[in-house]
Amino acid sequence: NFAVIGRGFTVDDNERVARRAAVSGTYFVRVFSFLQIDNDYSMTLAVLPEDSCLEDNDEENDTREDAVRVFEGARSGLGLCQADQETEEDWYSFAVTEGQNISATITFVHADGDLDFELYRGEEEAPLVRAYGFRDSETVDLDTAPAGTYFVRVFSFTRTTLRSDYSLLVDLN
Repeated sequence: NFAVIGRGFTVDDNERVARRAAVSGTYFVRVFSFLQIDNDYSMTLAVLPEDSCLEDNDEENDTREDAVRVFEGARSGLGLCQADQETEEDWYSFAVTEGQNISATITFVHADGDLDFELYRGEEEAPLVRAYGFRDSETVDLDTAPAGTYFVRVFSFTRTTLRSDYSLLVDLN
């Protein structure tokens, strides 16, 4: 009985999966070809100490220009790693059709680091909605949104060392 805990699907020649083990045990890696053709490959596998910070598969998405396009639904296995006196942010973008309601949520363990969350429209510099809370999740909502591309920015309020895993949920209705 196997459960998939991570995937690496891209259209280029490099796949990357980084996951934190939920429990101790034996884990397996399955490598396969989407088109079911023979292909040579090499693999690097690293088992890191428990307190290591895991950069997620979406790096380098540290700016609006490098935002990763997401679609409605949940995206897990994300992580924010920040050294002391530095800032780290993750950016995601998604398309909205006229009149849709936007609800986006990040879920994390607040004790691992205080993450905050903002929603932007297009190239506007100021966020439309902000979520600066002290719980294990942050949510931004925008009703009856104009059509266009929207961005979410995930970041830490503090400039201290941070290792925080999180998930992102985008709901458009």
